[in-house]
Amino acid sequence: MSPRRTMAERKQRAAERTTRRDSLLVLLSRIQRAVPITPAEAALLRAHVELELADADELRRTVRGQQTAIQRQARRIDAAETAIREAEQRAEQAEAVAAEAKRLLERRTTTLRTRAEYAEQQLADTREKRNRWAAEADALLLAAHRRADRYHAAWRSARARARKFKPQAADNQH
Repeated sequence: MSPRRTMAERKQRAAERTTRRDSLLVLLSRIQRAVPITPAEAALLRAHVELELADADELRRTVRGQQTAIQRQARRIDAAETAIREAEQRAEQAEAVAAEAKRLLERRTTTLRTRAEYAEQQLADTREKRNRWAAEADALLLAAHRRADRYHAAWRSARARARKFKPQAADNQH
């Protein structure tokens, strides 16, 4: 592939091609009317035809290169479209998996929340029972202390009476 031409080079080549074609048309018109051409004109005709053939060959090569490039791009586009479709399918699958995971997470969260609420209720019930039993135990202990205090007071009183009674009993025996 030749290097890209500048705009001035393209204009120059286009002007040369137009001049060459105009000259060819004049020579072909003369030949068609059976006007003999000179050897110099015949050489000019041959040179113009060879240049046109060379330009046509170069143009065909360029067209072939462009067609190859277009085919390559078409294959790349097809591959890109296939990759896009596959990516979209994977994205849809990922969205479905994410939705399922979200649903399972919400379900698990709800289950855990329910269990936590049940555990908190059980804990509250247990604390309430413990407090009630502690209060009952405190009341029983208080009652036991009071009874013990009464029994102790009764015992001291009985002991004091017994001490008073003992000396009199000793006097009665003699």
